Amino acid sequence: MTTDPPEAPGSAVPQPAASAPAAAHRQDSSRAQAPQGAAAATGATQIIETGAYGQAGGDGHSTPPGSGGGDGGGSGPEGPAGGGTGDSGRKTNRKAIILGAVAVVLVALGVGAFLFIQNMIRGGAGSPEQVAEKLIESIETKDAIGLVTMVAPAERDALDKFQEEFMDKVEEFGIFEAAGKVGEDSVEDDFDDEINLDGITVTFENVEPTVTEVDDQLAVLNFSSGTVRLQIDPEQTTGAVRSGLEASGEMEPVDETADLAELDIEGEGLRVAAVEDGGRWYVSPVYSTLELVLQLTGNERGSLPEPTEGSGSPAEAAQALVGAVPGILESGKFTDLGKYLMSYEGNAVHYYGGALDEAMEGGLGTDVQITANTFKDADRDGDRGHALIEELTMEAEGDAVSLTADCMESGSEKYCRGDSGYVMTNGSFDSEATMSAFPQLGLSSVKEDGKWKVSIMDTTTDLALQWMDTITREQALAMLDLARSEDAAGTMTLDEETELDFNSAGYAVMTLKLEEDTTLQGDDDGSSYSSYTVYSKDGKEEITSSDELFADETPAGEYKVVIFAGKEWADEFAEKGNGVQHSGTVKLQEKESPAAVDFDSFMSSRAKIDGSGVMQYNYLTLDEFPGPTEAHMLNVPEGTDTELLVIVEGYAGAWEKPGTLVLTLDGKTHKVPVSNDPEELKIPVAPGTDQELTVELVKGDGSGEEVDYTLEFVEK
Repeated sequence: MTTDPPEAPGSAVPQPAASAPAAAHRQDSSRAQAPQGAAAATGATQIIETGAYGQAGGDGHSTPPGSGGGDGGGSGPEGPAGGGTGDSGRKTNRKAIILGAVAVVLVALGVGAFLFIQNMIRGGAGSPEQVAEKLIESIETKDAIGLVTMVAPAERDALDKFQEEFMDKVEEFGIFEAAGKVGEDSVEDDFDDEINLDGITVTFENVEPTVTEVDDQLAVLNFSSGTVRLQIDPEQTTGAVRSGLEASGEMEPVDETADLAELDIEGEGLRVAAVEDGGRWYVSPVYSTLELVLQLTGNERGSLPEPTEGSGSPAEAAQALVGAVPGILESGKFTDLGKYLMSYEGNAVHYYGGALDEAMEGGLGTDVQITANTFKDADRDGDRGHALIEELTMEAEGDAVSLTADCMESGSEKYCRGDSGYVMTNGSFDSEATMSAFPQLGLSSVKEDGKWKVSIMDTTTDLALQWMDTITREQALAMLDLARSEDAAGTMTLDEETELDFNSAGYAVMTLKLEEDTTLQGDDDGSSYSSYTVYSKDGKEEITSSDELFADETPAGEYKVVIFAGKEWADEFAEKGNGVQHSGTVKLQEKESPAAVDFDSFMSSRAKIDGSGVMQYNYLTLDEFPGPTEAHMLNVPEGTDTELLVIVEGYAGAWEKPGTLVLTLDGKTHKVPVSNDPEELKIPVAPGTDQELTVELVKGDGSGEEVDYTLEFVEK
C-alpha cells in the first residue's frame, strides 16, 4: 500500500555513463589487460582465458555469457514463469504476478494523485470498517482521487509539498523537453497527470476483512478471505504502465485469480493499518509497512504512553530530541525517542519500536556525551518550522565530533558545505567534496496543541528541497544522463587540440566529424578531462565511450560528443562552486595498434605494449558473480626461461583476517594469503606446453569476500 514519489536526484548521484572513469570498478590504467593480439601474433608467452567467462565486461572483469557485458543488456527469464516448470513454480510466479500488479495499481493511483491533486479534501472514513470498504471500492473502480483521500494527511502533506516544488523545478529546467529530444519520451509518462490504468482490472469477491481496533488511534485491517482477480490487456494500457510492460517484455494478456489467503505473510493474511486523525479514519502506508515488518519479525506491537508536552519553538524541540539521544543509547530504549516526535511519528515508534528496543537491550555500552547542543530558529510556515544547528558537539571514547549548520569537524579534519549540492564522480572529489554538497544541517518541527515537536518526514522533505535549490539546470541534466540533449558548442577535429569551456556540471558538448572509420582514444592524463562519450548526431544512440576497454571502430560520419572535465575543473569547482568558469584543452585521436614484436623484444620492452607488463588482470568474489573460482590456459613457447608471477591483494580493505587464494598448476597446489596488503608468489612453468591454471578464493575468518589478482610472466 505504500506510494513512493519518483526518485529525486541525490546529493551523491553516480555520474552517467559519459562521466564515469574509464575503469570504474576495481582497476586503474596501470592494471589494464594487455592487448593479447600482439602477443599472439608472435608466439609470445600468452595467458589465454578459457574459464567460465571468456570476455571482458565494461568494468574490466569477465562477463558471463548472456549477461550483456558492460552495456547492461543482460537477458532475464522469458515470460512470467521465468522459464521454470512444475506446479510449485507456476504457483509461486502467479502469486508474484498478482502481488506485483496490485502494487502497480496502488502505486500508480497513489503517485498520480499525490503528484497533481493539491489542496484536497480531508477524505477518510467514519470507521475502520468503512476504510476497508472504500479501499476495495477505489481499487476496483480505479478511483485515484478516492484512494488518495484515504491516505493519512500526515503522510500526504509532506509528500505533497515535495512533489509540488519538485515538479516546478522539472518544468523550470525543461527536463521533459530534454528527455524527448534524445528519445526518452517515457520519462514524461512517469509523471503524466493523466496516469490511468486502462487495460488493468482488479476485482475482489467475497472479501470480508476482519478489523482489530488496537486503541482509539490505530486499527488493523486483515484481508484473509475472498479472492482477487487480476486482468491485464497490455494492448489497452497507456503511459507509464504501457512503458513498463514493454520494457519488461510482458505483453501477453493476464487473467489470474487467487485466494487472498494465498497472498499472506506467515499465514496471517494481508494487513493494512488504519489511523485516526481529527475524528476520521485513514489508510497509513507507513504504518502498514511497519505492520509487515512486525509480521516478519514476530515482535509484539507496543502501546501508547501518556501524551508528552512539546517545546516552545522549533529550536527548543530540536535541542530536546538531540539532548535525549545519550540517555536512549545508554538505556537501550529506542521507543523513548517517540516522546520528542510529532504525534503521528511518535506513535509509530511506540507501536513498532519494540524490535529495536530488543536489539538495543542493555544499551550500546558506549558512553556518549553531548557537550554542546544549541539550535537557532530559521524558517516558519504556519504550524511548521525549521531549526538549524548552531553548535552541536558529541564525544565518545575520547573522540569528538562538532557540527554547525555548515561544517563538521573531527580532530584535525574539518569539512564545510559549499553553495552547490552537485557531486561529480570524476576528477579528485572525495569526502570533503561530498560534505560540501550537503544542505544546511537542521531539524524541522510541527506545532501541535500550541507546542513544537520534531518531524522526521518534514525534516527529510525540507533537506531535500534545500539541496534541490542548489542544483543548476546543467547539473540536473548531467545526473539524469541528459547532457547529450544540449546543442553542440562547436566542432572538434580528430588529432587536433580543442579548447573547451566546461559548464557548472563539468561537461562540454561538441560535434565530431570523422572522414573515415576510426578507433578513438583520448590523449590526456586526467587533468583536462576525465571521460567522453560519442553519440549519434541527434544524441539518441551511444556509439562509443572512453569506458570501453576495447572500443570498436567508429564509422565515418558526424557525431555529438559529451566530454566531462577532469581534475583541474574539479579543483576549481571545489573552490568556486556553481560560479566555476573553466576551460581546458582536449584532443581526441586515432588509437594506434601496437606493432608486432618477437618474444625477446616483448620481455625486454613490454611497457611499450601495455604500459605495465601485466598480462592478465583478474577479480574473484564469494558472491554469485563472477564467483570464487576461475580457470586460465597458460601457453609458454618452447625455449623460454620464465616463471609465473602472481600478485594478490584483498579488495576494499575488508580482510581483517587473511583468506587464501589457492592456485593449482600441473597437479601442484600453491597458496597465497589474501589480506589488505599485496602478496607475491612465483610459480615455475614448463615451456612448450599448454597448462591449465585453476584459481580458487577461500574465505578467511574475517569479513573479506573479494580479491584482485594479476598474472604476469617474468624472466627468471
